[in-house]
Amino acid sequence: MADDPVETVPPVRRTRLAAVRAAAARQVMAISWIGVLAGIVVIGAIATYTAPCGCFLTGDNLLTTAQEFSYIAIAALGGAMVIMTRGIDLSVGANMAFTGLITATLLSRFHLHPVAAVAIGLALGLGAGLLNGLLITVAGMQPFIATLGTMSVFRGLALVYSQGFTLYPPASFTALGQGHLGPIPNPFVILVGLTVLLSAFLSGTALGRHVYAVGGNEDAARLLGIEVERVKVFVYVLAGLLGAVGGILLMSFLGSANPGAATGYELDVIAAAVIGGVSLFGGEGTLFGTVLGAALIQEIQNVLLLERVPGYWTTLVVGLVILGAIGVDQVRRRLRRT
Repeated sequence: MADDPVETVPPVRRTRLAAVRAAAARQVMAISWIGVLAGIVVIGAIATYTAPCGCFLTGDNLLTTAQEFSYIAIAALGGAMVIMTRGIDLSVGANMAFTGLITATLLSRFHLHPVAAVAIGLALGLGAGLLNGLLITVAGMQPFIATLGTMSVFRGLALVYSQGFTLYPPASFTALGQGHLGPIPNPFVILVGLTVLLSAFLSGTALGRHVYAVGGNEDAARLLGIEVERVKVFVYVLAGLLGAVGGILLMSFLGSANPGAATGYELDVIAAAVIGGVSLFGGEGTLFGTVLGAALIQEIQNVLLLERVPGYWTTLVVGLVILGAIGVDQVRRRLRRT
């Protein structure tokens, strides 16, 4: 009996299949946060087998890590939207310290109801963001200069108000930052809710799409009738509000508020957004990627701690990761142009 004929794929079909595979690969690589997710998985897998305590992949460690990056990630949601419009907010850390300090004062010294105290703290954060937005759009200041100035102003206000002393909220208020919804820490639950809500806003509303349009091409956005200045003010107001949310949660978790709290967080917020795929050139990025960026930073810090690496290495490693993320963004932009 003759052998069955070997089925061959016509050259034209092979070419088409190769083109489809290449297109699919490009689509996957175009997802800005895919590399961050892969990095989280790889680092986690390595740490699972190399950490001396063997405790990386335990529920307690993972939940603690989730809780610790939630404060920065919440603030980074607003910072990412600012960067999407080709702006920057260096005042977020000082805003977090100031709003946390005032909220703690209202609770402990004036004995306000927690809802009223938190509302006033959030209003202060909103006002801080509004000030940034007006300095940039009305006064015409560059975002870097404007928010560098307000960073010093907010931090200075916190120092003047507290005279450098630490303030303590009522012990009952710490349940907000230290409590859990089932096994999940409250700050992480709030982070997930805000991420879903704001992601839907960006993709499903005209104002959300305007945020991307302004960052992509400001002049073209104006020609399309988009009120660019109002969009910019909006994202800075939102960034101030979310910074206040993160600051109040951080104060509640620590059970104390001091004018030096959240020092350096502005760099962590920017790093989380950039690592998560938000382009410094504006018009690109996702909030989900920003959360992954914050998670990667916290995972690196956690792994270095478990590996008993001296803490001063953390800044170096995170800096290298940021440079790598910026390099990837540059390569992605060049590939799109070609």
